[in-house]
Amino acid sequence: MNDAFLMKAWKGDLGEEVLLLSDDNCDFMRAIGCELDLSDKPIGLGVRSHRYAMFVEDSIMKVLNLEDGGAFNVSNAEDLLKALREFRFRFVMKLGQNCKTYEV
Repeated sequence: MNDAFLMKAWKGDLGEEVLLLSDDNCDFMRAIGCELDLSDKPIGLGVRSHRYAMFVEDSIMKVLNLEDGGAFNVSNAEDLLKALREFRFRFVMKLGQNCKTYEV
């Protein structure tokens, strides 16, 4: 949910091996349950996305590190890499009762 200018800057830094996708209408954000309504806040930010880090392989979401509110505790690069290492060592990954796999 970033603007085109930020996405272009990231792409310039990351190169061709990384695919960046935009979610202009917030359809994906809503589908994975990451909607965060900040309309009632003093500066009226409207509907945004929770902060998260995701790993997708072969169109299957393998890891979703979802932050609570405005926190920055599990979506950083180190935590995603840790989750990927743990995932690789398990045949079946169980993230909890409410975990769902979404096709993207």
